Amino acid sequence: MNLPSFALGNLAGKIEVTRTVTALTPGQYRATVNVPGVDVKVTPSVLNFNEVGQKKTFKVTFENKTAALGTFAMGSLKWEGANKSVVSPIAVRPQSVLASKSVAFTSQEASGSADINIVSGSDSPTAVTIDGLSKADSSAAELVPGPVAVANNASNFVKTATVPPGTAFAKFSVISSDPTADFDLYVLSPSGQLFTAATPSASESLSLDNPQPGTYTIIANLYASPNNRPTKASVDAAILGANQGNATVTPTPRLRPTRSR
Repeated sequence: MNLPSFALGNLAGKIEVTRTVTALTPGQYRATVNVPGVDVKVTPSVLNFNEVGQKKTFKVTFENKTAALGTFAMGSLKWEGANKSVVSPIAVRPQSVLASKSVAFTSQEASGSADINIVSGSDSPTAVTIDGLSKADSSAAELVPGPVAVANNASNFVKTATVPPGTAFAKFSVISSDPTADFDLYVLSPSGQLFTAATPSASESLSLDNPQPGTYTIIANLYASPNNRPTKASVDAAILGANQGNATVTPTPRLRPTRSR
């Protein structure tokens, strides 16, 4: 049989992986699997091949039991039969919780609600807290394509943003009004480190965890637009502050759903 390795960088709850194998030698093969601290089940655990080239599908379910969180647990899946042995390495990293790095909500009213899905990596309740909601500092710009420069001109919009000490997160963005244009974003930290987001996308953003406190310089550059026409954009700086008392989260999630891959 031909069988690739298994690698799960984020295991929370229960994950099911489906694989298809092709027989190189006919016969009956039985699975044995071992990953310390992780419950691994193979279904079916016995595969029968009648001829070379025959394909069979099986599922492998992973669920953390006692493996350390945040580090890889190593093991293997072995199929034995027809005087053959086929081994696939397994690397699994259990996590305490999985959640989206960013979510966005819009509302036509002064208040609203939306769902945020998280997956707990344990049977214990997962506490959820809120920082913010902090209002972004938004500036309007209209540019024409041209080279990037640290100067306010026809092709570049420059602004600064101050990050207080102890800030956990900062996000800088340039949001294009035209999805066919191509804005790029450059951010200089207080120490002079350059962060760049320059892809073919119309809009760009940069997110910094635990940013260095001080003044950041934000440069929005219009790299290209249809027929080189002027294009409007919003240049935003969102600095996460303490809990502002303008948002709540309920309830405390604790479910561990099964996910397939």
